Amino acid sequence: MAISHSQTRLRQVPPGRLEGNAREKAKQKAAESNQETCQKYTVAIKDFVPMAEHIAPQTKPRIQVPGSFATTIDRVIYERSSFRGLLAEQGVEVEETADLNHAYFVRVLQAVREALRPNMPKSAKDKVPHPSTPRSLAQSFGQLTVEDPSREFLKAPEVERPKQMAQDNTIYELEEQDTLDDALTVWHLLMVDAGKIRDRIAWVWKAYRDGKLDITVAGVATDTGIHMLAILEEQSRLILHQHGGCLKS
Repeated sequence: MAISHSQTRLRQVPPGRLEGNAREKAKQKAAESNQETCQKYTVAIKDFVPMAEHIAPQTKPRIQVPGSFATTIDRVIYERSSFRGLLAEQGVEVEETADLNHAYFVRVLQAVREALRPNMPKSAKDKVPHPSTPRSLAQSFGQLTVEDPSREFLKAPEVERPKQMAQDNTIYELEEQDTLDDALTVWHLLMVDAGKIRDRIAWVWKAYRDGKLDITVAGVATDTGIHMLAILEEQSRLILHQHGGCLKS
């Protein structure tokens, strides 16, 4: 029995496989469907405190606040507040509106910290917020020793990081803060972090010079520091460019 060319071609195509335009249309339809299911939600600053006050009293289950969150919010409050003092010392005139917005943001973060404090680890709950300075960091590094990891450490389970709920496809974004005052704050923090990283790299190479560290350790530490600074710079690029770039800001 004769089999036509078209029938032969149909048999050669794997079942369920689309070709040509049909495949492209299917991909486009799938992409559009994915965009429809993934929604973006902007979290406004004014919602921070109500969210914290809603989280704090939950008991089924009780929501634990990571120590890293406590450290981060302490640092933001400290740096934001100290930066205003730095501007005043330098004689920089700040618009009244910008100053009010800045003070409002700091007050919101302070209220969030107090609302969530009962849910923080004991070490973070009881400590007086005082972020590390370059000098205190140097003193801390000076006490470090290099030891082989213990068997208990090697067998310890991985730390479970926060995960998004399986059925929640929403992308949460923070309300943008893109004023010149915000850009100056970002620039200040970038310079502070760059200075700390530079000091650490200098400390590492001095330790290598004195025979306290291996060349491999010094090289890895240097590469890590440069990589960290590159990430921070990339994260700051957008808001700085909105106000003329790094040099102008």
